Amino acid sequence: MEPRFQRFLYTAEFLLALIAVFTLWSQVGGQSHLDMMPWYVKLFFGAAMSYSVIAATAAAVAGERGWNIGTLRWLVILALLMTLAGVVTYYYHVYEPSEEEENGPATQTSVRAGDVGRPIEAARRAVSAPSRLKAGLRAKLPAPHSHRERVR
Repeated sequence: MEPRFQRFLYTAEFLLALIAVFTLWSQVGGQSHLDMMPWYVKLFFGAAMSYSVIAATAAAVAGERGWNIGTLRWLVILALLMTLAGVVTYYYHVYEPSEEEENGPATQTSVRAGDVGRPIEAARRAVSAPSRLKAGLRAKLPAPHSHRERVR
C-alpha cells in the first residue's frame, strides 16, 4: 500500500478512535464526571488511548501475523490507560460537590413595601410569620373528636 494513503487511513482511524474513546468514556464513567475534570486530563487520556489504538493497528499491519507481540503490547498499554482513566473518573465521582454545596440553602424572604427602610423589623416579621400562621390555622380548625364519640 502506498505510504501516503496509509498515513491518511491512520489519520482517519485516529479521529474515529478519538470519537470512540470519548463516547465510551462518557457512557461508562458518566458525562458529569468528565465535565468536572480539567481539560488537560481529558486531552492526555483521549490522545494517548487513541494513539495506542493506532499503534496497535500499525503493529498488526507491520507484522507477518495480525496478532503479534507489538499488537499485544499496545493493547496492554491501552488497557492500562483505560484503567487509569477509570481511576481518575472514580476520583472525580467521589469528590464531586453535593447538591447542597452547589445550590446552598433555599430560603425565601418577603419584604413589604413599607419595610424597605427597616430591614431588621422586616426580618423579625418574616421569621415569626410561619408561627403566627400556624396559630391562626389552629384556631380555625374544629376540635378533634374523641374516639369514644360516635360521629353522626
